[in-house]
Amino acid sequence: MTEGEVAVRFPVEVQAVRLLEDRSVTERLAKDGYLGMGRPEEMAAWARRFGEYMIRPREGSPLLPFHPDSRLTGAAVIHIAPSGRISAGFLPAVINPANEPIHVSADSDEGRRVVAYLERCCASKQLPTRLSAPRPDSGLPTSCIEFVSTSTE
Repeated sequence: MTEGEVAVRFPVEVQAVRLLEDRSVTERLAKDGYLGMGRPEEMAAWARRFGEYMIRPREGSPLLPFHPDSRLTGAAVIHIAPSGRISAGFLPAVINPANEPIHVSADSDEGRRVVAYLERCCASKQLPTRLSAPRPDSGLPTSCIEFVSTSTE
């Protein structure tokens, strides 16, 4: 990193706990229908209500029972120029089956998926933001995606 540049990381730490070996926990989870452990009619009702976003076991991701989009993440990168100009960027990452964030290149298939998801999120909330490769004068690393305000363009 260069002077005036700040990188912020939000590491994910997971400790495995053997809760499911506790009979009272498994009985409560089954009663509540959590993680697909309920009666079939309850699980069908949950599926109708929450669809693809239902919390349930996910193939290939045993530690993260949420929708696959929840595995799309990243780290913020901020550059503060001597003039006080602030540039904000994002290093795309995905959460692997061990529940660890792994940096991916923005121009890789996974990186494009993370960026596209973030663009959809910004558009759905009508945020005046465009995501692009860093501008040459931004001071951001070329490996990140820059957030550019469209309200000032």
